[in-house]
Amino acid sequence: MSRAPLQAIAGGSARENAVAIRRIFQGELGAPRDIVAINAAAALVVSGVRPRISWMPRVWRTRRFHRAQRNRKLMALAAFH
Repeated sequence: MSRAPLQAIAGGSARENAVAIRRIFQGELGAPRDIVAINAAAALVVSGVRPRISWMPRVWRTRRFHRAQRNRKLMALAAFH
């Protein structure tokens, strides 16, 4: 997670926001995804599911590992076709 200008997370029209949400769910990295993850983590803390947000760095590392594993598998499959 890195710093980004406020404009990087500014919303737009309903269509633009829908496209942004799809990109987040497809795994696109960037400030919008970071904000969604932070908000989700805060919701888990506020709801009492998690006692604190200190576990977030582990989540980021795990997601990077799984994304890299998935990409390697896809590249291996593509090599056979």
